[in-house]
Amino acid sequence: GKCGRAAEIVQVFDESSHVDVASCNALIAGLSRNTQVSEALRLFREFVGRGLELNVVSWTSIVACCVQNGKDLEAVELFREMQAQGIEPNSVTIPCVLPAFANVAALTHGRSAHSFALRKGFLHDVYVSSALVDMYAKCGRVKDARIIFDAMSSRNVVSWNAMIGGYAMHGEAVN
Repeated sequence: GKCGRAAEIVQVFDESSHVDVASCNALIAGLSRNTQVSEALRLFREFVGRGLELNVVSWTSIVACCVQNGKDLEAVELFREMQAQGIEPNSVTIPCVLPAFANVAALTHGRSAHSFALRKGFLHDVYVSSALVDMYAKCGRVKDARIIFDAMSSRNVVSWNAMIGGYAMHGEAVN
């Protein structure tokens, strides 16, 4: 996968006699890395249909694959399905799915993810908080983005860019 050989990823997987969640996760991640999102989605659906017990890494990988390849609606739907399957998101899942909520202006879902992150104590994670700043800003809620930004115990270039970009996007370049 890291060598850019998507066809070989599938071939090795197909030839393997041992299929488990780790090999499924590696396959999805490898296909995603090589922009084979349609194939990754097809195989993921096949794994779910076969009743494989996928985990939070599996679901987060396919959500991230969709977001990184412009399939935001699919990412939102997969995130919902993940929760319906009883798989609880973690501190990696939340920043992966928040850009999809922002891109489809799904503020209600974003707020729900924010509440979940708050309940789980994920707001101390700079990546979770930065993704929340970005999501709120892209949904037109610059004041909410600023509240999250101001509450961050540490900031990085991503959080600063999200806040500055939010102001610029909404014509508030002087603040």
